[in-house]
Amino acid sequence: MYLSPEIAKDIVLNIGKVVDFEICIFDYQGVLVAGKNSSKTVGIDEDISKVIRTDFKLMLDRVTDYSRGVGVGKLLLPVSFDEKVVGVVSVLGLSANVLMFENVIKTIVELAMKGWQESTNNRQSRNNRLIMSIVDPLKYEPAIRDDLLCSLEPESDWVVIVFDLFRKEGGQELTPQLLQQALFSLRSDAEGDVVEVVNSRQLVMLKKIRVGLKGWDSQATVREIEALCKPLLRYSWLDFSVCCGNYYAEIERLSTSYQSAIRSLSIGKRLFPGKKIYCYSDMSLEVLLSSTSSDWTSDHLEKSYENLIYNDKNGCLQKTLKSLFGSNLNMGKTAEELHVHRNTLRYRLGKIQDYTGMDVNNIGNMFFLYSAFTLHRMGRISVA
Repeated sequence: MYLSPEIAKDIVLNIGKVVDFEICIFDYQGVLVAGKNSSKTVGIDEDISKVIRTDFKLMLDRVTDYSRGVGVGKLLLPVSFDEKVVGVVSVLGLSANVLMFENVIKTIVELAMKGWQESTNNRQSRNNRLIMSIVDPLKYEPAIRDDLLCSLEPESDWVVIVFDLFRKEGGQELTPQLLQQALFSLRSDAEGDVVEVVNSRQLVMLKKIRVGLKGWDSQATVREIEALCKPLLRYSWLDFSVCCGNYYAEIERLSTSYQSAIRSLSIGKRLFPGKKIYCYSDMSLEVLLSSTSSDWTSDHLEKSYENLIYNDKNGCLQKTLKSLFGSNLNMGKTAEELHVHRNTLRYRLGKIQDYTGMDVNNIGNMFFLYSAFTLHRMGRISVA
């Protein structure tokens, strides 16, 4: 567990109800997370580090604080959770008074941490079961699964987001501690959302979305995901990919939203390896095509494109198709991007038609050709 600003503020507030001292809370890295640190004491960072390292309190006598006068003392108390130091409470006041209220302050901190642990455990236990019921619907009985889904805010719409986390060096799995650190970073900014660890490299989030009269704006959700991911970018050891699944109005279909996110993430990594954030709505056709079976229909689709690949020795025709589809079949933009005359572009399209047998002026044939082009990019079509 990490000492979040929310917990720290509760501790400062509760101590302030009993004593009139300057209270500051630092996390396990020595970073101020609550309270105002007006002390001019030199070497305070070293003192905090010492408390974190040794798990012992530290009393600094004869601290000079000209705003309070001479005789001010600073008491540093470790904040522990699960037998681990997660932060430090700094108490600044007259030495005699600080020592007098030491046990009271310790009790307040311990009660705050205990209460937070109980509420966190209860909430996280339910949230974890909720996420797992979506990831693996067969894990729970239908009645239990329905009860868990009912715990979500009524009248709200949700979509599933999958985070794939791994080390930058070698793509190895994260340690449980690093995984928890990433989880806490997401929870800090994901107010109202539910996010839990699913396995050694995957986090799953239930994100609340806005659905207007025109439906769900998936790109608005992608922008929100980008903002959520900013804290993750601070970790030099972390690399990640994220995918937003499809939205379904029925809450019972959150499992389908999860499956669409998983499938889209896998395909997105192959088609757009440089991206970090993917969305089902941007590649719905690719996802649907990825599930085509190897019957005669898909064979026909693949054979047509294989002939094009075989005859396109320098890849010029495939590059032309990529540009044409990327510009939404706009001939002018395609010719401009390829730096060729329109007549040259027409000539190339004629060769594509010859090799594939598909009329480039027929919308049905072009859809067929785009499907084959997509399957090739996903590695489904190749020439031995």
